[in-house]
Amino acid sequence: MIVFVRSGLFTVLWFAWLVFFQDGAVWESLIGAVLAGAVFTALMWLYERRAPDAASTE
Repeated sequence: MIVFVRSGLFTVLWFAWLVFFQDGAVWESLIGAVLAGAVFTALMWLYERRAPDAASTE
């Protein structure tokens, strides 16, 4: 569950970065942010599967 919260936050921040600092349409920034969020989610999911002890904060 925490992976999805992190990826949602990453996607929103990436979208803001693309909108404010890149020249282009808003929909292009949205597509780029969604794709970046999907890659981030997949990488974090794989990382937490391979190293579950490193991902916990306890």
